[in-house]
Amino acid sequence: ILSVPLLLATIGFAIPINGTDDIMFTPAMLCYVGFVVCALLPLFYSQVTIPKTPTVFFVFAFLVWLVLSLNWSQVPYVSAFFTMTLSTLPVIFLVMVMRPDRELWVPIHLLAIGIAIIGAGVWAMIQFFFMFDTYGPRIKHPMLNPNNLAAFFNLALLPSLGMFLLARHKQTMALALGLVTLFLLGLLVTFGKGAFSAFVISTVVLVAATFDAREIQWKRYLAIAAVMLACYLIVNAVSA
Repeated sequence: ILSVPLLLATIGFAIPINGTDDIMFTPAMLCYVGFVVCALLPLFYSQVTIPKTPTVFFVFAFLVWLVLSLNWSQVPYVSAFFTMTLSTLPVIFLVMVMRPDRELWVPIHLLAIGIAIIGAGVWAMIQFFFMFDTYGPRIKHPMLNPNNLAAFFNLALLPSLGMFLLARHKQTMALALGLVTLFLLGLLVTFGKGAFSAFVISTVVLVAATFDAREIQWKRYLAIAAVMLACYLIVNAVSA
């Protein structure tokens, strides 16, 4: 019951953080720790089953490397701050997939994260299309800089793209394509080059991993290409 509000509160407090000395870091981390505790409590009363998949292995390896990297830091305080920040997503992923009821728990909490990113996407559209003189040319509110917001959209953009490519029902395809459009527009209005490069590389990997030569799948590839072109033209026309 508490896990979803704690997860959303973590995102809400973390979004406006303006640096290593921001007081908002404290409530964000407290809510994050509360979420992790809620997630881990049932594991003390049931058998822990960790999925033996490459994804889980690489996430765990990244988390271990992140913690070990503190040993050669020249600025331990700042490094500890960013280690805690960068470890949140791997930890959230691992504690969710370790739960015995992960088939129910994971979709519910991913939906909560998705709703938060959708809200940010809608607000980014309002800023860009209706309040450009105030918030343009690079949209960033409510975050510290546009690159942070671009990375936030990337969290949902690639999963939405994967959902579209693998969807079995037209309703799911339509929903996924709408989400791809929203998050891609959100990414583009930040003009974040690094985030966009990461999206392009990840998209190539995703398409290669899920490639299907059937005619219906080619139509999906063409639809994605059309959406990307349309989003680029729209953003370019408004910002020109």
